[in-house]
Amino acid sequence: MTPQTSETSSSNKIDFINLLPDELILSIFSFFKPKELFNYSLVSKKWNGFIKDWQLWQKHLVADFTMETIQKAIAIALTISNEDNYTEEFIIRHSKNIYHICSLLKSSIKVDKKNEFLLVCKKLGVSQEVVANYQKYKASLLAYIRKPKEDRNPTERGFLENQNIYYLSLLDGEIGTDGANALAEALTNKNCRLIYLNLEYNNIGDDGANALAKALKDEHCNLKALNLRANYISAAGANALVEALKDEHCKLIYLNLNFNLIGDDGVRELAKAVVSLRQQNRHVTIVTIESNYNFNDLLNEVAVEIREQTLAPRRGLLHSER
Repeated sequence: MTPQTSETSSSNKIDFINLLPDELILSIFSFFKPKELFNYSLVSKKWNGFIKDWQLWQKHLVADFTMETIQKAIAIALTISNEDNYTEEFIIRHSKNIYHICSLLKSSIKVDKKNEFLLVCKKLGVSQEVVANYQKYKASLLAYIRKPKEDRNPTERGFLENQNIYYLSLLDGEIGTDGANALAEALTNKNCRLIYLNLEYNNIGDDGANALAKALKDEHCNLKALNLRANYISAAGANALVEALKDEHCKLIYLNLNFNLIGDDGVRELAKAVVSLRQQNRHVTIVTIESNYNFNDLLNEVAVEIREQTLAPRRGLLHSER
């Protein structure tokens, strides 16, 4: 056997990927699955730099997760990073981490949705200070909105100030209509940074939906995703939310109205609003409306056009999650 010279040994260690143009390297990595990309990111700092590229992860995020999960993951990433500004630049820098959080939310954490933030933090090894800050914020907000209206003092909303909390889940929080009204007031506070809010199973009704719709039209409200599943909202509440979606200040791109009492007419109005927004090139608005209407008949009637007008090829802007 011929002894291996130092020159030969050195040539065997050449990373030929690095000799290619950046565009071609990204093109090569685009053929790999997320799990493979996570593994390859450990090869070297340069590979990890390429694999962090937003272009690689955008495709996988849209293909693998719902819009709600993506917005939820962005909100959680912002909260645990303790950054004070939600920008596209943040999403680009943290796209790989956002995909990882989406995966955690979709897998084992899905069985305990009520504590998903705490479970994500545990999986990621987030500091106890961040977790305690979130828990204190949630407890302070609940204490405020559960008070009788006559006992609430606007000065008590100091817990909103200087708090980089972008994610909040009040699933099954029993806040009711009065709580929804108080929460709507908090959302319009210029210091409130929430972009994802889960209000599943809170019995807020039409009055609560009206209050939240009014908040969504306020320039200080930053919500991107709102989950109102199972809240006894009828067509009247849905119509108020439709008007909010049309407002120039509304930043919402995901609205969950599953298992409410909207009816066919309410669904038609939502469908028209979403189509109108897409035609105006405003923002992508996804409305889920499962079990609010006769799925087969009405979907064929009003949702086909909407399903074709989407950035995600396999998901419509108005779709039923089954």
